[in-house]
Amino acid sequence: MATSLSQRISDSLSTIDGIGGNSIYATVAELPLSGNSTGDQAFVSSTNRLYLWNGAGWFNIALINTSPSITTGPDASYAFAVDGTPIILTLVAEDPEGIAITWSYAVTTGSLGSTATVSQSDNVFTITPSTNEADIGAFGITFTASDGINLATAASSFTLSFVPDWTLTTQQQKIQASDPQETDYFGQSVSISGDTVVVGAYYEDTGAAGAGAAYIFTRSGTTWTQQQKIQASDLQANDYFGQAVAIDGDTVVVGARLEDTVDYNTGAAYIFTRDGTTWTQQQKIQASDLQANDNFGMSVAIDGDTVVVGAQMEDTGGAEAGAAYVFTRSGTTWTQQQKIQASDKQADDNFSISVSISGDTAVVGAQYEDTGGINAGAAYIFTRSGTTWTQQQKIQASDIQADDLFGASVSISGDTVVVGANGEDTGASNAGAAYIFTRSGTTWTEQQKILASDIQANDFFGWSVSIDGDTVVVGATGEDTGSSNAGASYIFTRSGTTWTQQQKIQASDKELNDFFGNSVAIDGNTVVVGAHAEDTGGQEVGAAYIFVGG
Repeated sequence: MATSLSQRISDSLSTIDGIGGNSIYATVAELPLSGNSTGDQAFVSSTNRLYLWNGAGWFNIALINTSPSITTGPDASYAFAVDGTPIILTLVAEDPEGIAITWSYAVTTGSLGSTATVSQSDNVFTITPSTNEADIGAFGITFTASDGINLATAASSFTLSFVPDWTLTTQQQKIQASDPQETDYFGQSVSISGDTVVVGAYYEDTGAAGAGAAYIFTRSGTTWTQQQKIQASDLQANDYFGQAVAIDGDTVVVGARLEDTVDYNTGAAYIFTRDGTTWTQQQKIQASDLQANDNFGMSVAIDGDTVVVGAQMEDTGGAEAGAAYVFTRSGTTWTQQQKIQASDKQADDNFSISVSISGDTAVVGAQYEDTGGINAGAAYIFTRSGTTWTQQQKIQASDIQADDLFGASVSISGDTVVVGANGEDTGASNAGAAYIFTRSGTTWTEQQKILASDIQANDFFGWSVSIDGDTVVVGATGEDTGSSNAGASYIFTRSGTTWTQQQKIQASDKELNDFFGNSVAIDGNTVVVGAHAEDTGGQEVGAAYIFVGG
């Protein structure tokens, strides 16, 4: 069997006998000129060459090739700029033998996506990101330097994300139920996950007066279409199914705070899952200690296989002190994991009037908590370790006052929480405010108080809040631009530690007493806003409006 030159050289090096006591020398000058036998071999490390003694002198017979080294390589990771600017890399490699380097690349993890490109000119690589939001994510490229025999490689990851320009926000669509009727209050609650929106209509009458319903819409391109109307399997009059809604992926949870199983207005929540385009009720959940008038289902939140349900009138520790209940899913079955309450619970706090969850952290609002003033309000943050939830911190506004109703709305994303205080009076009575807190380690600190740029009395800014990453949307149901109580919502973004208003949004067909901003939700570059008293199709039929960033 034939052997390669490099293999024969390697074999030679491994079998060299001593030459003058050594077989390897640092320089040519060190090669011995006596005591050698014809056929002896020696390797000189400074020239990387193999020499043969022919009886008269040393002759160079081979160059031992070693791998090139990348001296100026790529960083381990890159994030594409928001404006789509390409990343240009100039890489440098050196070869010990001075052989010319040839460069190449390969996408080794993920995919470039539909429109991304990589162009190469020798050792210069230009990576241009995709312009398609469907390609959000990361991919890896391995760069290779070759001298024709040996290789050197370096790998980098590239992350593509789109940060919307909220100053260019536009209304994408107004959505309503396929079967609108008067006083359905469609838009009482809204939630969004990707290209799916769920809207609650808690007073919808199909099956019974005030039984309630929720409607699920999906987006194809820029068009939203109703996918399904969902109702409780055991619907009854005045259950208020749709009082609260939340969605994550293919799972929706709907609160029915006045559901009467076991006792009057105990409340319930219903979980639905999607298979293809069909939604089916997976389970009805209730508190393990349900009682009359608990209003379980007043608020709901979901993240993955964990659901939080608020029962703001639960009486443990005091009449209407409130409680929240955490449920987890194993397979297709939901089980109560824990009941949580404030460490300083008192009567009439209404703990869990609002709830939100992100991973192993939940935030619960108590708008009537009295520390610092009657109905000043508070929010409580809980964290999970294993299967146990523990209160991490109670948070309040830095400028707390009576009747601020801090905690009327809450939302969490990672280590950032936003809390609405729609009764806050800075600038004008009941103008409202929202407060943003961030976590460092286990400690939460107020990062900023935010207000509308056009603050006015009775705007109730903070009636609803939602956060996704560095973007917050705040509803102001009583805002009067265009007409009294037409309503508005405000979008803020964070740069560093500073939050700045980017845009005020209103319905394209705003009217008197629509209460646009009654509910808000955000995911990525899409915001959905409920206007539960909007009158298209009948008095207080309700509508929701979908906006996208530029």
